[in-house]
Amino acid sequence: MPNLDVYNAHPFGLIYPPPRPPTPLVSRVMGRLLALTLAALACLGLLLNLSAALGLLCSITLSDATLILQFIAFVPRWIWIVVMAAGLAVYAGSRYALVRRERAVPRTLATPGFRQSLHALIRARRPAGLVMAITVAMTLYVVAIDIRPQNLLKQLRPSQASGAPFVVLHWNLTMPDCEKWEGNFRDYSGTIDTSLPTGDAPLLYVLTTNQHNPSFERSVAKLRASEPQRNWNVRRQGSFTVLSALPIKSFAVRTLPNVAAVPGTLADRQRWEVWYNAAADKLGVRRRVFPAQSTAAVMQVVLDGEEGKRDLVVWLIDLPSDPLISRRTVGRNAAEWLLALRRIGELSLPDVVIGDCNMPRSCRSLSMVMTAAGTADHPLENAFEQAGVGIAASWPIGLPLLHIDHTFVGPHLRTLRYELLTMPVADHYAQRVVLQPASP
Repeated sequence: MPNLDVYNAHPFGLIYPPPRPPTPLVSRVMGRLLALTLAALACLGLLLNLSAALGLLCSITLSDATLILQFIAFVPRWIWIVVMAAGLAVYAGSRYALVRRERAVPRTLATPGFRQSLHALIRARRPAGLVMAITVAMTLYVVAIDIRPQNLLKQLRPSQASGAPFVVLHWNLTMPDCEKWEGNFRDYSGTIDTSLPTGDAPLLYVLTTNQHNPSFERSVAKLRASEPQRNWNVRRQGSFTVLSALPIKSFAVRTLPNVAAVPGTLADRQRWEVWYNAAADKLGVRRRVFPAQSTAAVMQVVLDGEEGKRDLVVWLIDLPSDPLISRRTVGRNAAEWLLALRRIGELSLPDVVIGDCNMPRSCRSLSMVMTAAGTADHPLENAFEQAGVGIAASWPIGLPLLHIDHTFVGPHLRTLRYELLTMPVADHYAQRVVLQPASP
């Protein structure tokens, strides 16, 4: 009769022997497979980390110099950092597991050359230190340049400027779901800010909107009813719209058709639109259209400063949104066009440039446009870089990835706060910027 003490009782009352230890051959095979797997994971993690580092380096140094690099530059930098961190974690974890199996490696791997290579990977200090140093350095760079926690300290300091702060709100609502929207713009312009003389009520609304005229008129009527103390001045030409509590001295819109070649035929673009909108429905983001022509446009509005104050010149700029258009071509052509308009006197030096630029703020093409908009004595600075904090992404609502709506201010203004607001329609977040006249 068998000794039942060495058996385990089965739940159904059956008797079975304990599992046998693996044979030496099985041990060698399992050890070999485990060592190979860990070595492959370590190499994969290292490759992933260095590939992401190379992508981030291209984004920083080469930006959107070519169409291929443009897509690399459009990847948010924090995503590159996440991929680098994931690769570093895989590399470090696999290397740690290999170190623990170091004594077993010679017995489980038969090829001496591979054993030596594996030992070199296990014992290597410099690759691990280099990977860590690269990841930390690039993370600190992205945090300082893109997230800008240092701006929190600026917000804590008292302002040295003497002028009264005011709020500007920019919103791109040109999607199909905007045509019949007739809400009150004031309801979506932020929360009450008691630190401002007039709360958080925007002094200026700068919009691109495809609202039908009756819907737009109802929106304006609701705004006027909600703020009867203000005399709202309204100008609209096409989709370009401005609502100002200050008197409007002049208003003009200029367009540059065919600023860059549009890829594909009309049928191709219709297919892309169907594909994009099907993907947008699955991801829960707003639908969009793919126009057949790439057009750049700029609206200039000059506001009366009143009581001896200098006039405020505001540009609303709109650049093509097609992802397959070369942004370098758009930036070069738009810069030359803006310089030509300034030379003939149709545009003045702006105090504020705001709008949907369809380029991340790190793109050199955007710098080309803003350099042309300003001068050496009148440079334009990004409002987010002056006062923004966090991972800013203005598109698309529901899955914010890209910061393509921007505000630039001239030397006569200072940015106190920069925010992005969720809106009820369209696929862009609105920009809410608190500005203050700079000290003379």
